[in-house]
Amino acid sequence: SRLDATPWASSSGSGVAVAANLTSVALGTETAGSIIAPSAINGIVGLKPTVGLTSRAGVVPIAHSFDTVGPMTRTVADAAAVLGAIAGVDGRDPATAAAEGRFYQDYSVFLDPDALQGARIGVPTNLVFLGEDDADKRAVFDAALDVLRARGAEVVEVEVPGLDEFGAWLNAENGFLQVLEYEFKGDLNQYLSTRVPLRAGAPFVDSLAKVIAFNERNAQAELALFGHELLVESEDRGGLSEVAYLDGLTTGRRLAGVDGLDAALAEHGLDALFTPALESAARIYTALAGYPLLSVPAGFTDGGLPFGVGFFASAFSEPTLIRLGYAYEQASQARRPPQLLLRTPESTAGDDAGQTQTTNPAEPARLARVGAPGLGDSLYPTQGNGGYDVRHYTIQLVVDPERNALQGSTTIDAVTTQPLVAFNLDFLGLDVRSVQVDGRNALFVREGAELTARLAGKGRKAAFIRNAQAASAGAIADFVGFDGH
Repeated sequence: SRLDATPWASSSGSGVAVAANLTSVALGTETAGSIIAPSAINGIVGLKPTVGLTSRAGVVPIAHSFDTVGPMTRTVADAAAVLGAIAGVDGRDPATAAAEGRFYQDYSVFLDPDALQGARIGVPTNLVFLGEDDADKRAVFDAALDVLRARGAEVVEVEVPGLDEFGAWLNAENGFLQVLEYEFKGDLNQYLSTRVPLRAGAPFVDSLAKVIAFNERNAQAELALFGHELLVESEDRGGLSEVAYLDGLTTGRRLAGVDGLDAALAEHGLDALFTPALESAARIYTALAGYPLLSVPAGFTDGGLPFGVGFFASAFSEPTLIRLGYAYEQASQARRPPQLLLRTPESTAGDDAGQTQTTNPAEPARLARVGAPGLGDSLYPTQGNGGYDVRHYTIQLVVDPERNALQGSTTIDAVTTQPLVAFNLDFLGLDVRSVQVDGRNALFVREGAELTARLAGKGRKAAFIRNAQAASAGAIADFVGFDGH
């Protein structure tokens, strides 16, 4: 659990649920990143299928040329199993007609741990977005390339042709956004036309125009925090037969697909392309082309955040991507379960399963550490068997009455062990709220309040705090490590 990092936006609920082991599998809907991004960020497997391989029937649309439904899972094997269950032709979604004779009911047959042997994989360097400030991410990506080579793959640096032209079209007036707006209007109107009122005579919204009118009638509630300019722009677009829309869609597909990814794959005789899943143009290229993209966990940044890599190729290449992704996953074993900090006793004979105690309360707790580096590492060296020697502290806050903020350093005294907290911040019975003080995260606590928390720090360290006594009412307690500094 990280309260200082975003799980992304669309489909992030699916990503978080899988990452936290709250569910084995989930589904996401992607237009241009909403499966791949939350999968990479949350350290899980995400498969964006070829547009038309899975049905969108019943899904609230954005744009039918790009929308696709795919699995978000803990493993590639799980993704293959789910894909077999949802792939196929559906009369309610005309796009799935293209899947006739090109889908499988069981993609698990493509799970081959040796699939990297002899594979030819291209790294399109002009699509990778790793700069000078991304040394830790670059290290993880380079390590992933080493895994590919070690398992017998030939890794070739390539460039996807036409990047400048593609970028110019992407940002042009008749580019990606225009195509999205045209399709959003048409697709949403079609979707809403199939809805029915909850009861006869009830207020009902069955078009984009009525959505906009509803927002404007209730602007204080609906538009207080953000506007709906994109809805208005979409409503101003014409129909899907207009030349501007058709030309924009055709150009984008050509530049991303035939003249872009397909050309690179063919020119270099590649089985697939390989980039960082998030820090690259893979998401936008595969979105415009309608091609599949598989994100697989590759490791963690210096700050302990997951980093994913992506395998992608032409339409209906899911069997190849599953083969390669599975072989990489089995070789790298980079995915880690959600972190859980448990006290493990020297002897637990007679304890019920899952119920642990420290045999000597005067000794520091020993932790079983499972999860990303940087989230559970203590201020002390590793103590045998992967456990971590972590102590609790009583911290007396010294308050500057003029600034109502923490002044100087705190006094730290070790105390006897108590049950540790397994999340970044866990407040027990307190009225605590987050505030900003001089641009830093802080906590507003009551006088004499006891605070129980584990604060993740920078550089793979953490401070574990049991009691924090505010020296005066309304004191602002600014804890070192709370905001990563």
